[in-house]
Amino acid sequence: MRETAFVPRLRIHNLGPIEDCEILMNRMMVFDGPQAAGKSTIAKAIFFFRTVKDEICETFFCELMDPVPWLNAKWYLLKKLNRILGNYMSIKRGTYLSYEYAPDIKIEVRLVEGANSLITFSSPIMDALEKYREIDFKAANMGDVRRELQELFADNSKIVYLPAGRSFTSLLMHQLNYILAVMDDKQKDTLDYCMKDYMERVMKIKPQLVEQQLYEEVAKIDSTHFGFMQSVKEYMGRILKGRYVNVNGEEGIRLFGSDSDKTVPLDFASSGQQEVLWILNLIYYYLREKQPTMFIIEEPEAHLYPGSQKEIAEYIALALHGKNECVVTTHSPYILGAMNNLLDIKRLENKGVDVSGLLEENGLTGSQLLNRKEFAAYFVDKGTIEDAMDEESGLIRNEMIDGASDRINRLADEIFALECGNNE
Repeated sequence: MRETAFVPRLRIHNLGPIEDCEILMNRMMVFDGPQAAGKSTIAKAIFFFRTVKDEICETFFCELMDPVPWLNAKWYLLKKLNRILGNYMSIKRGTYLSYEYAPDIKIEVRLVEGANSLITFSSPIMDALEKYREIDFKAANMGDVRRELQELFADNSKIVYLPAGRSFTSLLMHQLNYILAVMDDKQKDTLDYCMKDYMERVMKIKPQLVEQQLYEEVAKIDSTHFGFMQSVKEYMGRILKGRYVNVNGEEGIRLFGSDSDKTVPLDFASSGQQEVLWILNLIYYYLREKQPTMFIIEEPEAHLYPGSQKEIAEYIALALHGKNECVVTTHSPYILGAMNNLLDIKRLENKGVDVSGLLEENGLTGSQLLNRKEFAAYFVDKGTIEDAMDEESGLIRNEMIDGASDRINRLADEIFALECGNNE
């Protein structure tokens, strides 16, 4: 989260399902709407622009680097953008994307002549990249370059994308090392970029998720943070109905309750457990690291029972700890309803109402409450986005939460009225 008052801005025009939208970035953003309306398009655009700083840093240390650093950076960024949004980038002419990170720090992308793209850096970015022309990158420190770029883009966050379809990757997770090892670079380029990034991230941190070691390290670092992480771990258990175990590479879920001596191999866990597992684990890992992180989470409700959908929304609220940010795409009225409750309790607290009893009774903590000033919700449909927040109440508008239920109930009332009329 940025320290300045400047609010970053994303603009998308004529990209895939999105005809035109402009979004002021907020700490917590939720996108609802029908399937194929463009929610993932927006999420992937955010992912692209927020990872520009990392991509530029990597290109500087590439053996094939162009003598002109900004040309090299543009080439790599356009290649990455086409891998993230490639199908959409070639469908329409007049496609335009831009992201304004800070005053005068802006990147623009234009699609011209079919699939040919132009990327433009604002002057301060160009000046910074030109400075690297004289650097001997073999002797340079990547950490120093990374910190300079983070300062330039006013962004030191890691960007963690959790795509839809996580149950499939959970099933294949024990084979991913082999799959990625046998693929050449061209084959890897055919994979969905965000899914590949997610799989590689999971493979990288999995060895570090040895439970006892995590607890010991957190306790040594900060006892207060250890207490917070304990509450995070309790939520994980409630949602997963057990705890994740990894013994000698064999992954499973150790069940709670009467089956506490039973471990279900991950291959045989429920689809809901497989979908949610790495949402839980990745959020836990980055909270433990205390590294500012933006989580972009697609459909966290997938295959979960409504009660667990409520709890995953509350768990995601925990992910905002510190200076973290979240982007969520969802179809779930339970996700939106749970977030509304967290907004409403915070509203009462801001009015001076003692909400401690309410929190305790419902198994919530003050750190889960959502601040309206840092929260935004949008309804994505028919090529545009609509602000889903009610300005008077500060909550997500009811008709946005579950319009389908309203229509179902209205039809039920009409059926009942028709039956009554025929019985008279």
